[in-house]
Amino acid sequence: MTGDLEGLSNSKPDSGALELAPWGIGSVILAIVLALCLFLSALLTTAIIARFFHVRLHSTSGDVAGLAATIAFDLCLYVVTLALALTHRGMSLQKFGLRTFPLRDVYVPAAGIVAMYIILGFYVAAVTQLHLPRFRPLPNLPEHLLQTKGLILPTAIAACVVAPIVEETFFRGFVFRGIVSQTIAFGLPGHVRRLRLGFWPAALVSGLLFASVHFELGLLVPFTAIGVLFAWMFWRSGSLWPNILAHAGFNAISLTLALATQR
Repeated sequence: MTGDLEGLSNSKPDSGALELAPWGIGSVILAIVLALCLFLSALLTTAIIARFFHVRLHSTSGDVAGLAATIAFDLCLYVVTLALALTHRGMSLQKFGLRTFPLRDVYVPAAGIVAMYIILGFYVAAVTQLHLPRFRPLPNLPEHLLQTKGLILPTAIAACVVAPIVEETFFRGFVFRGIVSQTIAFGLPGHVRRLRLGFWPAALVSGLLFASVHFELGLLVPFTAIGVLFAWMFWRSGSLWPNILAHAGFNAISLTLALATQR
């Protein structure tokens, strides 16, 4: 498999609005390793602080520490992702994907939200019909965070602002885009052929990674499909903002419904 693609940033893929990324599989793997290191560091730091100050896991103080660690991890991942991308010559925030999109396309985020609920609805109906209760999606947000008034606002900010920006930047802006333009070399010496991976392998890999980080078996399939949907939105528009807005809207609706069912 090829490494980073240098000097191709002004080329275009076979379809879509994205230019080829000047980074490749090597940079994607590095970003994933750094993300894992950041995640483990956040867990370890939280555990040390909790032990030092005798903070219980499901206490208000424990929830504050966990929420702070989550936001800190997200912000660090955002900085690391942009640092890896913007160090390439000619790359800017706009070229990375943080560009405006036409006002006439404002319907795209709304359509994305509807599509996300349709995907989840079909998945829930399928696992229910097949009598697979273990694969039913469970709420990804701990309920006890919504039971403390002082934590509702920071939880909403983390879920509806920070997470959509960071996750779309990392999984679509960096991982998906770094894979989509890659080629696989195969064949015997002297008869090597190269096959461009293209949209589907890149969308499926980035979508599966996106689903996996939610650490919920019942979300693995539907969130992989949603990750593919988000990859397609980015692929066609060249902007991450429709994804971010759809992601934020979906999380905001889900959070509102979770709050409503607790009252």
